[in-house]
Amino acid sequence: MSIETQLREALTARADDVAPTVEDPWSRVDGAIRTSARRRRAAYAGVTAAVVAVAVLVPGLVGGGHRATTPATHTAPVVPGPQDPRWRALSTWPTRGWLSGDAAFLRAVEQRTGAHVLYAGDVGERRVVVTWNEQDTGSGLGTTYLLSGPRDSAVDRLAQVAEAPPSAATVVTVLAGQSTGATLLALATPGHGSMEVSPTVRIEPDATVTRSWSTARLDRDGTAKVSLPTVAPYATRVRLAGSDGAPTLVDPGEPQAADPASSICVNCPVAELRTKAPRAISRTIGLSLGLDPARITTREVYAGPVDLGVAAAAGLTDARSRGFDVLLYVATSELPGGGVLRTALLVSTAKDGSSAQTTELESGVPVDAATADRRPVVISGPDLKGSDTMIEVFAPGSARVALVSDAPTIFPGTAPKAVADGSASFRVSGTGGTDHLRVATYDAIGRETGRWPLRSPNADDPYDVRP
Repeated sequence: MSIETQLREALTARADDVAPTVEDPWSRVDGAIRTSARRRRAAYAGVTAAVVAVAVLVPGLVGGGHRATTPATHTAPVVPGPQDPRWRALSTWPTRGWLSGDAAFLRAVEQRTGAHVLYAGDVGERRVVVTWNEQDTGSGLGTTYLLSGPRDSAVDRLAQVAEAPPSAATVVTVLAGQSTGATLLALATPGHGSMEVSPTVRIEPDATVTRSWSTARLDRDGTAKVSLPTVAPYATRVRLAGSDGAPTLVDPGEPQAADPASSICVNCPVAELRTKAPRAISRTIGLSLGLDPARITTREVYAGPVDLGVAAAAGLTDARSRGFDVLLYVATSELPGGGVLRTALLVSTAKDGSSAQTTELESGVPVDAATADRRPVVISGPDLKGSDTMIEVFAPGSARVALVSDAPTIFPGTAPKAVADGSASFRVSGTGGTDHLRVATYDAIGRETGRWPLRSPNADDPYDVRP
């Protein structure tokens, strides 16, 4: 092997460990965030449902210089150019990462997982292995898996921490977190010079959501490591190779010890759930988005029973047959600066205490702070025969509610109905016209106090801000 070839391989191996950095905007924006009037899927500790919330802390990337690295002990193979046919499918992507030259390590991973290794190396303080398997979950692209453990871990110390279909056949992104921040690993086909990264969002009190983007360089082999200021897996977005979305795989790092006082159960008395839920939601936001839970104020807005017919239509099909109690729990979380997020959970508990199920209706959805307490929550779905739509409107601050239509001749609305015990139920003919319906709320003397969508338009992805 010539000196030139050895030098090329050594430089390739070393370059893989160097993380590009971008300007640290903390000092420039922190004051503005604190003084402005200002907003997303994490899991409850001890809860079967994920309650995802978002907050604004640092709308940019952290620099910090290049980290000193230890020379690779294994010579990484030279990655082929962008026109190589192996880049046409994830199943044939060459393995990258400084461990890609460690045949014994890769063989151990493949024997354990039966999957093709896309990347193997250390990312920040975590050892990260990304694999691909042809098993399809509906995307047509197979499934990627993330194995992770402390830096320098052997294969038997790695745990599978995430799996997801890639958003595109040309890019896989991984967010690996530590207590002091996170590192974004990008794997793309070679030939892409840069990518854009937004580590979080900004939410104003009027629910306006904005992002700041920074550009980071990709190496010639199509990889990049970018240091982020906080572990914000559900707020981070990446634009790369035509893909625009959240990281494909997320490793939040070593889990922190759960605080029993800030965890809730769903298979427990309602009074206990209601007592623990606000603190648990604040804690979830803090742990997941890098915020201090003490700076997040979460309080209950509503908690009450749900019509079992509507609950069945919404997906709890055994709510009647097995004797379930169904509770709607709604809370708002005020963020530093005034932004407000709303969480709505449908909690179904067997009366005999044998099981429980939780369904997310809204997970940390930004809402206007001025109307957060009186904004209705709607549960809907086709009836058991699939011919009509069952709708229950929860509006405890209103006297009456109605369904109004923007196309009344085709999809008629309803007459106002009194709110009893916090809600009113409706049956609407057909199942295809709910997109044309809105909820109108009225006060005690019949004045209309607002019109609201049946479902928050950004409920599926509160952090997704398109250009």
